[in-house]
Amino acid sequence: MAERDGIVDVLSLAVARVRGAIDSLDGGSARDADRFVRDRYRSSRISPAGTVIRMEIASGITTSVLVDGVQMDLVIEVRGRRADMPVPPGQFAEALARFAG
Repeated sequence: MAERDGIVDVLSLAVARVRGAIDSLDGGSARDADRFVRDRYRSSRISPAGTVIRMEIASGITTSVLVDGVQMDLVIEVRGRRADMPVPPGQFAEALARFAG
């Protein structure tokens, strides 16, 4: 478990769960990735920087993904703290691009 000063770092655990979910998708098929994005979609909006898609990628972990062409940035927020990470190229990124397009 991720710890900080002896206390479980919930944000680090959430990031690890999201990375695990993305990694498992990237090893699968495009159809599985499309279904994953569709099933976990919560809302979307258009911003000046691109399309923002809110999803529950892992159980109880809601994320925002900014889709701007091929560049995608994912924000994970837990208890007032946030982590930003790029979406790696793969089935998940391709499914997001199709969904946002």
